[in-house]
Amino acid sequence: MKMADYKNMESNNFKKLSILRRLRETTKLIKEERMKELEKTVFWAGINLCRVLHGKNSYNKDTLINDRDRKGLSYKTDQGKMRRIFDEYIASLPEGEKIKAEVIRNNHFNSDNQYDIFISHSHADIDLAKNLRDDLKSKFNFTSFIDSELWANINDLERTIRGYDYCIARRDLCRAFDIILSTSLNQALLNSKFFIFIKTDNSIKLDRMDSPWLYFENQIAKNIFYKKPKEYLNLESINESQVSKFITVDYKPDNDIFDEISGINNLVEYFKELGY
Repeated sequence: MKMADYKNMESNNFKKLSILRRLRETTKLIKEERMKELEKTVFWAGINLCRVLHGKNSYNKDTLINDRDRKGLSYKTDQGKMRRIFDEYIASLPEGEKIKAEVIRNNHFNSDNQYDIFISHSHADIDLAKNLRDDLKSKFNFTSFIDSELWANINDLERTIRGYDYCIARRDLCRAFDIILSTSLNQALLNSKFFIFIKTDNSIKLDRMDSPWLYFENQIAKNIFYKKPKEYLNLESINESQVSKFITVDYKPDNDIFDEISGINNLVEYFKELGY
């Protein structure tokens, strides 16, 4: 190898290393900024004790998520694939047959999967929700349901349906999708071990919620999820008879139902105290 070629190769390697170093530094800075944002955030957290106990009995003592469900979200966000599936369904319908809401829900919004965390958030806080999901995944290998993932599918599917000639009246279409969305959200809540609400100025203003869907999620959640039992810090110590001490139907304000936790570090400690 000529000296000039050797120097060029060495120079190229140095450039590659410099680029990789800058990328690592940039990635580190981005992660630090995300953590700072999460540390400034207040969360409401609750436990689905029935689901936790059921999961321990059904799968193993550590988690209700089995190997099949470890993949997490299974929503079909590929619009081309979504269109093909829907085309096949439409082609199979007898003439004059109505579209069945349960078929749409089962094909496109499989909320029957099991989740560790249901994350409720304002649409404006989607990046915060994704950062929280990623951090909990890296620390505890938690799978999370992010409600806005469901919204994306609703919007995509609505556009697909409206592309057909027979198109449903807009009022009927909106009503149908409201029903599909509410039942899917309800099922996802029931299938989650923990509920985390991201409390920001975007989600709550002057103790009021502007979004009817955030309000809906909180109203359903407060009948499923409860504060961390003070008598039993580790979930391994909870048995069937003890669960009945904590599970009651209550209609107190949400901040009395859930644990209010300031910052991601305290949220991490919350899960560690529960044995994760």
